[in-house]
Amino acid sequence: MIIPALVGIVLYILLFFALWWFIRPDLGGAGGATQKRNFAQLMAQIAGGLALLFGLYFTWRRVEISQRTLETQQDQQVTERFTRAIDQLGATDEEGNKRLEIRLGGIYALERIAQDSPKRDYSTVFEVLSAYVRENTSRSTKENAKPNTEPNTEAEHPLRRRLRRLHTVFISREAEQEVGADQPETESQLNRPPTDVQAILEVLSRLRKLEEYGIVSEELGAAIDLREADLSGANLSGATFFRAYFIRANLSGACLSGAKELTQEQLEQANGNATTALPEGREMPKSWTKGEREQTEEDK
Repeated sequence: MIIPALVGIVLYILLFFALWWFIRPDLGGAGGATQKRNFAQLMAQIAGGLALLFGLYFTWRRVEISQRTLETQQDQQVTERFTRAIDQLGATDEEGNKRLEIRLGGIYALERIAQDSPKRDYSTVFEVLSAYVRENTSRSTKENAKPNTEPNTEAEHPLRRRLRRLHTVFISREAEQEVGADQPETESQLNRPPTDVQAILEVLSRLRKLEEYGIVSEELGAAIDLREADLSGANLSGATFFRAYFIRANLSGACLSGAKELTQEQLEQANGNATTALPEGREMPKSWTKGEREQTEEDK
């Protein structure tokens, strides 16, 4: 900012001598005095105009620098929030058990980040959450899990226990509305995904609706990659599944009623059975196994 000011001063001095030579106010007599007065007024007006221009320029520069500083600070804040949310996704207690209340906080924090900075973090959040579902529901993960999968309610944090119960009741009520309360639940429907996985599926569905409603450009979106994920008993009703991959995913007992843009090809790539609630217009692939209830009727 100092250099432009020095350049302006030099140009003003050069303009002063140029006008002095052209007007020649050094002439004697009454005419010379008038010319000197007019010359002084002209130079004062020019100086005032230049001062105004430089003032506007410096103001614009300060505003631009302030805006860049604000954007940098916002980017740093988003980065810190993202890093903290990732840490929360892997939160465990001293015994290695999931700290559900902290993981849920990380999941919803990532959803907010995707909404606040879609240009930079929208697709990244999709990839992170999809990877979490794949890694925490794959067959290998379940095979390596401890035999006793029931939570220790006595040692469990009260908030975590309450969240688990509320989420179980909420999912049960939605499943009854979709499938029908008069139909008994099958074994695969009772085997619902963990609370954190179900929460991620709901978050992905809500974020995808931002593209559907035009709030976020589809170019910023990413694929929902759920390959080989175990989604048995998951509530996916009303979700939008364009650019979603279900290759070798387990959809047994999952509720897909009301799902949008779910193609028959996507179903063919997945695994399921007759207990999977499909959206209207979609048929159970022939490669799927029969459900428990259907198999029982045939055995009779």
